[in-house]
Amino acid sequence: MSVDSQVKEDRPPHARFQRRAVENEVRSKEEGHYVGEDVDYVTVTAPYSNGKESVDYRVDKWFGKLEQHVKIGKFKPEWLQKIKAQYEAWKQGTELPVDGMPVLGWGMISPAQQQTLISMSIRTVEEVADMTEDSCRRFGMGGLIIKQRAQAVLKAARDGGKLAMENADLRSKLDLAEANVDKLQSDLKELAAYVRANMPQEAAEPDAAIGASDLMDEPEKPRRGRPPKG
Repeated sequence: MSVDSQVKEDRPPHARFQRRAVENEVRSKEEGHYVGEDVDYVTVTAPYSNGKESVDYRVDKWFGKLEQHVKIGKFKPEWLQKIKAQYEAWKQGTELPVDGMPVLGWGMISPAQQQTLISMSIRTVEEVADMTEDSCRRFGMGGLIIKQRAQAVLKAARDGGKLAMENADLRSKLDLAEANVDKLQSDLKELAAYVRANMPQEAAEPDAAIGASDLMDEPEKPRRGRPPKG
């Protein structure tokens, strides 16, 4: 399996590291008995291959091939960086989380189902959502339901992120509107103060002796004498 065949669906290959005892033939011949040494190997599996497309490499030789493929644009440099970081973490006895939502520990399926998916080289919920019909059949009973469940989880996550962005945009617009209202109120106060300061004194302070009743006609007083004839 070439490096090209390890890259599918724009996803990096899965890498599982292990240390093996390998005979050092040169030293065995020199010393007249078996001499072994520890050598790090990597089992490389193409994504969505259900574990069928796997090949073992010495880690140093595989990294050399990947570096050459990075130079000619056949392998993403960020993938190589992550795989190397995964290797360093493995040597230190720790494991880095895979890209995406890990299947291991996914609470919507049982531990047995998690292990079944991992044995099929399906390690993330994103990969579960992209399972083929053949993968669902290989999983066995409930494979299609688990795929649909993964799709629903990812859709909810995407929709939640979109809603958060829309809420942030709306909040920004409301903040701008509130700022505009505050500015308008401040301008109106300044305008009112200017008008009061520049209004003529007569208009600003009307004669206190003149009231509303002074502006109205006096009611006609009734005449004295006989009342009008009916």
